[in-house]
Amino acid sequence: MMGEMWPETDRLRMHSRQTYARLLLVGAVIGAMLALTSTFVFSAPFEPEASAPGSAQQGQGDEDTDEESPPLETAFSASQGDCVTWSEGDVRDMRTVPCDEEHLFEVTAVIDVSTDYPSDAPPPDMDQWQEIVDERCTEPADAYLDSGLDPHGRFKVSAIFPNDTDWEAGQRLVHCGLWWLAPGGEPQPMTASVAGLDQSNVWDVGTCLGLEDNTVGDPVDCAEPHSYEMIAVVDLAEEFGEDYPSESDQMSWLDTECAEHADSYTDGMDLADNDLIVAWDTREEASWEAGSRLVNCKVGRVLEDESGLAPVTGSVAADAEDGQDTEDSGGTDDSDDTDSE
Repeated sequence: MMGEMWPETDRLRMHSRQTYARLLLVGAVIGAMLALTSTFVFSAPFEPEASAPGSAQQGQGDEDTDEESPPLETAFSASQGDCVTWSEGDVRDMRTVPCDEEHLFEVTAVIDVSTDYPSDAPPPDMDQWQEIVDERCTEPADAYLDSGLDPHGRFKVSAIFPNDTDWEAGQRLVHCGLWWLAPGGEPQPMTASVAGLDQSNVWDVGTCLGLEDNTVGDPVDCAEPHSYEMIAVVDLAEEFGEDYPSESDQMSWLDTECAEHADSYTDGMDLADNDLIVAWDTREEASWEAGSRLVNCKVGRVLEDESGLAPVTGSVAADAEDGQDTEDSGGTDDSDDTDSE
């Protein structure tokens, strides 16, 4: 949750890819991520495996393949613990890489849905895929992490499922996993296994999050219009220890703590004189139980009618070359997503 009075909304953008590569939105998660559900389910070409001897080989497609679709570069196969990446904006070259290299997805389980979907069964529709992920991918993801999955944390449950060609050839393996999505839906790179990463939904100091379609978007250069600039990462445990602090206790402490960070980050800038506010996140008890203790302090701007957030252009950092534009105090975009995504 966030300090100040401004509600936050998580919007996930739909992407589409032809034939072998498509990202399919199975449900937008609004607000505080109230349940452990997948955000995206996406399909990929699979390497033939013993459980699916009839799977299509690399580069084979059906008669309906769009002629404009580029040829398949690699077949996909992965096991639990494998880290997966692909080219920006394209999943045709989906492949496994060492988890200490930049990647976008980590496999937490590989499940076989052939019992429910035999060889002559049509592929699940989006509601059915959502149900499969909810019922069969969420629990493995929770077990995969030592402290359990933070339902409001940075990592979201998703799955890679066979594309239509491989489904028709008998492939029934689904790769459950976790990834990190920005508020605008853009997968964020990771350079370590999620099992060893803090799940706190925070951004590095100096990160600016854009405004997009009246919601907080993906990270942008601070010289561009944005919703928030992250000015600090604060560890609540340093003040409250291991016992969960109430939201009101967090708010009271962060009010002072974030003000001090803002003064240091901006070298004493009068934020109010520039129509700027200091805001912060708080942690819910479920997140605390999963080990999430970190929150962001951040700077933004409120619309004149106080209905949401206005765009800010330029950084408020004291040493920023693209300093804050004090003339830019308008805008119509509003809202950020819970837990400062």
